[in-house]
Amino acid sequence: DFMLDSVEYYVKSNRIGEIKDVYARAGEKGLLDQEMQQTIGNLYYDNGYYKEALAVYDDLLEDNPRIPEVNKRIADYHVEQGKKFLADGELEEAERAFQSGVDADLLSDDAQRNLVMTSREIEKRDTRFGEQKIFNETAKQSELEAEAADRDRDYVQAIQYLADARDRYSAVTDEFPALAREA
Repeated sequence: DFMLDSVEYYVKSNRIGEIKDVYARAGEKGLLDQEMQQTIGNLYYDNGYYKEALAVYDDLLEDNPRIPEVNKRIADYHVEQGKKFLADGELEEAERAFQSGVDADLLSDDAQRNLVMTSREIEKRDTRFGEQKIFNETAKQSELEAEAADRDRDYVQAIQYLADARDRYSAVTDEFPALAREA
């Protein structure tokens, strides 16, 4: 109890180095049981020291990989990270975070739902990228055909090819800057 009280005091005082020292000494003396480790991890977690909490949880899960409350907290952390990545438009990072959440707790509906949603968004984005890439490729081909028609002095056909190229290039959006620059 004294050790847990001191850990709680150090957490609230932002003295993380002290907590690590107390944690290490308790481990050396064989004082850390599952309940104590979980309490320390929870203190870290509840006070926003997620990296430290995850380290304690990892130690705890080495001996018993399925502690529902710990697995849920780990999954919740990864889900929150994933949501931050989504807000920043970093779909692949969000997908990895949600997958980590699912890996931590297979029963996490939030992690499962967000993983599926993000994977679908990535597929849709990749489809849009492919479509816009095709617009650029076919527009470039129309330009080449316009040049060939110009060499053959078929100006009407050349103008039609150029109009087609213009229409295809204008279909490329700013979503993918490299393709937009190319267009």
